[in-house]
Amino acid sequence: SNADRTFYVVHVVRDGRDVVTGENQGFVYKMHNYLEGENDEHHAKKHFRKMSDQEKRRSSMQAWHELNSQMAECGQKLLGDRYIQVRSEDFVTGDVRRRRGAICSLLAQLGLTVNESTMEELLGVFEAPIDAPPDFATSHYGRWHQLPESDQKEIEELGRQGLTEFGYLSSSDSPSSVATAGKTSWWNRFRGIGGKETEETCIHA
Repeated sequence: SNADRTFYVVHVVRDGRDVVTGENQGFVYKMHNYLEGENDEHHAKKHFRKMSDQEKRRSSMQAWHELNSQMAECGQKLLGDRYIQVRSEDFVTGDVRRRRGAICSLLAQLGLTVNESTMEELLGVFEAPIDAPPDFATSHYGRWHQLPESDQKEIEELGRQGLTEFGYLSSSDSPSSVATAGKTSWWNRFRGIGGKETEETCIHA
């Protein structure tokens, strides 16, 4: 019906390498139950706590990949152009040009335009997260870089498929930074972030 076409689903993806190093792993228990066909989150939580660090990272990365991949597949299949995918890193980055491009890309996909004054307000929203310390972005985004190099490589190898699908690694065997990644399977549809053409379509006088 026409009413079904008046909404959009915006799927916000977070770098899986940061996700697996976070304290909140509740999504892993839920995905474990789903993947294993179980319905006992308490048991899954106890099982997770007994795992080695490597096993925990593997389980977390698998859950991150399954959750986001299934969401993307379902969204594209059922919603088409009304399914929109964004990376949270593109909105909290200190690179204002990249942040502006991410906002413009989202607005363009929603069919919206704003004036320059409103754009400046939108850019400012992500300068200081609500109810969060001033260093929240720098301390929570890219925290996986604080791990020993061997652990960083292990995490990337564990999640290479998903990290590549969502544009966090290049499609080649050599890892690339999130700032330059992008031309991958899921991400091909959302390329153009930061481009002049995208900016021109979201700004009006």
